Amino acid sequence: MHFSANVYNIYPMVLTHVLTIIAHQHKTYTTTEISIEEDMPTGAEGTVIVPHTMEQFALHMSQAKQSHKLVVIQFTTSRCPASRYIAPAFTEYAKEFAGAVFIKVNVDSDELETVTDRYDIEGILPTLFYDKAGQKIAKSPRANKELLRAKIRRHTASPYFLR
Repeated sequence: MHFSANVYNIYPMVLTHVLTIIAHQHKTYTTTEISIEEDMPTGAEGTVIVPHTMEQFALHMSQAKQSHKLVVIQFTTSRCPASRYIAPAFTEYAKEFAGAVFIKVNVDSDELETVTDRYDIEGILPTLFYDKAGQKIAKSPRANKELLRAKIRRHTASPYFLR
């Protein structure tokens, strides 16, 4: 399927307007991070999804698996300087790579303890996991912006989403 260059020029403007409308309807949305509530639509492209429960996390993983998108999961905590260092790049890449889903998991959350156990998070933060079609394909236990970008490029399926 071929799309004209105009579609790719218009898409960011349309997305910004859609997210602005959603932000006014649901105060927990911003243009760079989504904090999911039970009645809200699931993650929009170009955003970082921040689930608060295991059910929300599982829902996003299921949707990503069905869409065959790469899922980049950042396990983080607000107390960690390295987590704060990589956060702006993680948000930037969420906007840049529409062919991937970006999820930020707070390891301090008791609600998400099952997720951190499942991914065997052992205290090195941030830890980044790359998942595709339900399979864990890579793990990066360090805050390295260049490595993060390279792994996303390598595992993103479509060249239309690469810069």
